[in-house]
Amino acid sequence: MLGADVFVCTASRSWRAQAPLKGLVRTKLWVGDLGVWKSADYESLPTVVAEARIETDEKVLELALQQFGYKYSREWGKWGPRFSRGLADGSRTMLRYGLSA
Repeated sequence: MLGADVFVCTASRSWRAQAPLKGLVRTKLWVGDLGVWKSADYESLPTVVAEARIETDEKVLELALQQFGYKYSREWGKWGPRFSRGLADGSRTMLRYGLSA
């Protein structure tokens, strides 16, 4: 998170990255951790409604990547360079989810 917004770096071909390009910007975010997603019961978690957009501002991208580095410090040596390269070459997209009031 940066401020009240949630950031996700994902493959540019993923449905998450393609949805805002098709005008599908309203989304629901589940709040919590249930472990392995394939067997998770997301309906049991609280949700927030958000609006998705693709973030392209270089300064914001840098801040989001820094925040990822803080949160995922153990894995960031591996994923930080991959995310940075992917954002630069277009294979990854940074999504910004603005929380609705």
